[in-house]
Amino acid sequence: MPEARPLDDDETLTYLHGTISPHRHLVRAPETPMYLDALLADEPLSGGLEPMLGEQHLRTVPERIDQGEAPPLFVLGPSGDAQLINYRVRGAYYIVDRLFAAAELRLGQKPQQVVRITRTDAQPSTAGKKG
Repeated sequence: MPEARPLDDDETLTYLHGTISPHRHLVRAPETPMYLDALLADEPLSGGLEPMLGEQHLRTVPERIDQGEAPPLFVLGPSGDAQLINYRVRGAYYIVDRLFAAAELRLGQKPQQVVRITRTDAQPSTAGKKG
């Protein structure tokens, strides 16, 4: 029978460090409590919509957006003007009660992270045109 035992603090931190960093080394638990990002990241850590550790993108699986910060959704008009719209969040999905050709999710201030959403089946509007 295989044996198992709980990991101590140092072993837990070393294991967690190994899951996000290509650098392998022992991580010791500090005497003064601190946030895990100060202990585990050995390269600059940037969050947001596309988190990175150093030059490597971190792959994340946001099962529930409503547990974190959901970026606001802006619908883009024909002239490129952005209009903040209402939406609901269900699990990992935004629910919008209108159709749009293009929209943007925007997070942060400076530099602002932007993800553009474009419908591939959108047709130019012919309303008001005489044929």
